[in-house]
Amino acid sequence: MKTTTFNQSIWNLPTFNKISYDKTNNILIIYFYNHSRIEFSDISEQVVFELILSTDKDCFLEQTLLPNYPYIQFNERTSKLS
Repeated sequence: MKTTTFNQSIWNLPTFNKISYDKTNNILIIYFYNHSRIEFSDISEQVVFELILSTDKDCFLEQTLLPNYPYIQFNERTSKLS
């Protein structure tokens, strides 16, 4: 799974700055600042590129991804093993 971190000062992202994409299984994960995440399924690589190139990523999330693709939202913080 490939992960991309966006520079918050350049992109002015209020809710998230990191995404991961599994090209084999077409899964996109968006990691939010509040430690929640959304896992989308059936996401093509083209859609991921559209998100990356979008000048308003939050709007793309709200208007394109959430209404059109199946997803699971995880509200708990993921733990890291020491």
